[in-house]
Amino acid sequence: EVFEGPHRPIEKTELALIFDTNDRRMVEPLYQELEKHCREILFVDHHPVLNQGPEPTPGSFIDTRAASTGEISYFIIKGLGIRLDENIARALYTSIAFDTQLFRYVKSSPTSHLISAELLEYERNPEEIHQNLFSTHSIGKVAFLSKVLSEIEFFGNGTLAVLKLKSQDLDDHDLEMDDARDVIDMIMNINSLQAAALFREEAPNVYKLSLRSKGKIEILGVAESFQGGGHLFAAGALLKGKYAELKTQVVDQILHRLDVPSPANRK
Repeated sequence: EVFEGPHRPIEKTELALIFDTNDRRMVEPLYQELEKHCREILFVDHHPVLNQGPEPTPGSFIDTRAASTGEISYFIIKGLGIRLDENIARALYTSIAFDTQLFRYVKSSPTSHLISAELLEYERNPEEIHQNLFSTHSIGKVAFLSKVLSEIEFFGNGTLAVLKLKSQDLDDHDLEMDDARDVIDMIMNINSLQAAALFREEAPNVYKLSLRSKGKIEILGVAESFQGGGHLFAAGALLKGKYAELKTQVVDQILHRLDVPSPANRK
């Protein structure tokens, strides 16, 4: 996710493809290098284009009906007349399985399942992919989860969960920030929840906000109010400010969408 520091120079090329985002700001400073050395840059993505964000390059493949970028890639490959093989099938299936969290988030279409059924004619060991994607917790990760999950705050009669992940907690367990990516999905397993908000501390007074909804409310609008983006039911943003104030703003917005009084408005 990060392109910084010493790296191999980009050679002159005809085409660069950027997957799983349509916002060039998400791939800076790499995008500036691509503009210098690539004749054409195209985005392949399934996220909505942000109202306040830059437009994707002309000719990009943007399909918000797709549950994953892997689905879009599948149709591009088919359209080019390329025959599937084991390597292609494994890459596409991995993309679909990860982005849909093993088909938990497939929207209202059977497309993900139908494509995966075809891919599994070539990929004979999907369980290995599942293990590599989702069964990778170290002992340190489990200890970390034990600590942070006990700090969840609940609002709206248990319909909203909020959690702050501190960088020190990761350091104490010898983990990277990327090791915390799945925490919000674990929180969403709580049966009473309709939504969850996770604040990941990136730096002092800087937080990466992740939002999830089970479908009762659209969560994208909350992220967009902070210049973020994502999907209707899974979105995020980068926030700057004091945690208590940011939390109050996010909680109030979500509870309003859930039609539940915020703590400040309760009598």
